[in-house]
Amino acid sequence: MITSPRDTGQGLTPDALAALGDGAVLGELISRLEPNAARRLLDEIAQGLQDGNKARVAQRALIDRLNQRRPHRAQRLFTTLFEPFLSDDLALLSAPVAVPGLITRPDVAALWFILSRTALTRLVPAVSAELDEAAREQLIDDVIASRLGQARRGEMQRLAQMFLGNALARGDSARDLLQQLNQSRQALFRAQPPHFGPYPITELIRPLERAELRALHELLARDPGLITGVKQALAAADRLKADHVAPDLANAIERAETVAAASLGPERDHLALWVPMVTLHARQCYAATGFYLARRAGEPGMPTVGEALLGHYSTCVQGLVIGLTQALPDQGEGILNIPGRTLDFLDAQLDHYQQILGALQVSGLAESQDRKLAALFRAPWASLETFITGRLCPMLIRRVDAIAAHPRFAAADHATVAWACQWVWRWKLMLEEFGFTSREVANWRDAMHDHLDRGMALAARDEAIRGGEPDQIERQRLAHYGRLRQIYQALELDAASGLSAISRGQLRTCRAAIDRQLTEGVLPDPDERAIVAAMVTLIRAEVKKTQRSWVNAELSEFVDRAKSAGY
Repeated sequence: MITSPRDTGQGLTPDALAALGDGAVLGELISRLEPNAARRLLDEIAQGLQDGNKARVAQRALIDRLNQRRPHRAQRLFTTLFEPFLSDDLALLSAPVAVPGLITRPDVAALWFILSRTALTRLVPAVSAELDEAAREQLIDDVIASRLGQARRGEMQRLAQMFLGNALARGDSARDLLQQLNQSRQALFRAQPPHFGPYPITELIRPLERAELRALHELLARDPGLITGVKQALAAADRLKADHVAPDLANAIERAETVAAASLGPERDHLALWVPMVTLHARQCYAATGFYLARRAGEPGMPTVGEALLGHYSTCVQGLVIGLTQALPDQGEGILNIPGRTLDFLDAQLDHYQQILGALQVSGLAESQDRKLAALFRAPWASLETFITGRLCPMLIRRVDAIAAHPRFAAADHATVAWACQWVWRWKLMLEEFGFTSREVANWRDAMHDHLDRGMALAARDEAIRGGEPDQIERQRLAHYGRLRQIYQALELDAASGLSAISRGQLRTCRAAIDRQLTEGVLPDPDERAIVAAMVTLIRAEVKKTQRSWVNAELSEFVDRAKSAGY
């Protein structure tokens, strides 16, 4: 989410206007205000406006400042015909198939581009001139809500409906219009590429289809009951945001849908499905949509709402694949150098994935017998699993081998490898939580366990670290064990499995750490201390097991020294 810069207009109030300089200085100051601060100041002036030149200059400057954000006023007037149905989630445009109920601002902008050169070509210049003139004294949003704005919007609505209706009535005209719309849309995206997280997705956006053209035509009717229902559902979603109140939000959406259906009548009541779909797209209320679908299972229109939810699911998977593709080297070789923004994106997408997967399970879509819905669920699942098990997991095994083979220094990507291991295992546990599984990932974890244990054993050999003072070598060896332990932990494995009571190298390293702690007061870092503690536990068990027949003096002394050090 993009946050606004710090509010620079908190201290500017009508009472402070008298302290300001002339109109030019005042206008310059107001031009630097953030839009929200400018709007608040304008409201304050309107409430306490006194006759005076500075107050009038301030009011005019504030209006100009706010209206500058919307220079294309006729287009803005036309766009309001599709509110509150519009979604700003452009990532959904990258879904591999059409997402029911999804209308975005670029879709409407492309339609405006066509209409302003065809059906509305004579009307636009006059409307633009009238809106510009009115906006000299009023905010453009107030102009749009005025009698003038509503009258001109009504004219646009009538002409646009007629144009789209005629095009849809003839197949060749509809095809031509769709082609023009998609060309206009692509031009918009080239000029201002949409992003999925930090990544541009212009090349992934699928074209508009006939069903979406028909939806644009249907929404232009602007049925009051449908608009009321959508607004009620959106307001409820804003009130009931937490997952634990998702059933209550599902009830509110159903009630709002009933309001819309009653207004539309039997012949058009199918349009009431826009209520749950718009709420889903605009507020991402996955849990509530899952409960809504579960309650309405088997009713007409529910597969369409299910497709809308699955559209979010496939888009989320698309985002995961995009992020992972950017994260991995092209040939799968070399270090795992993943930028911080990509790590954050993949973590957030996995959270998103978990929310949607839970909603799909509640709704029953994850086990749907409908062939189309089942395919919409299984195909993204398969693509993600194939990517993770086919590219990411093998690379992590190679990197763990490389890290284990060089115990003297930490690898440049050690922390990233640990993060990636944890990310993969978290994904696998998430599947199990919802009743699914990935045998391939379970096998990969077993293989990683073997590679880590082997790495621990190899590091204990005398030839693993050559050169340097003995104390320095033992410090480096223990640090290496600590780093490997971080990868064990990422996979929820016990690093103790890589230790052995008969390994003289490991015993020597842990004994050196205990001696440093006793003589120098040096405490190893948490991972190193955990390795020493695991070795102490292992040796204690060995001493206890053998003490009836004989006691190894070295091991016994090790246990005593460990006890003195607090282990």
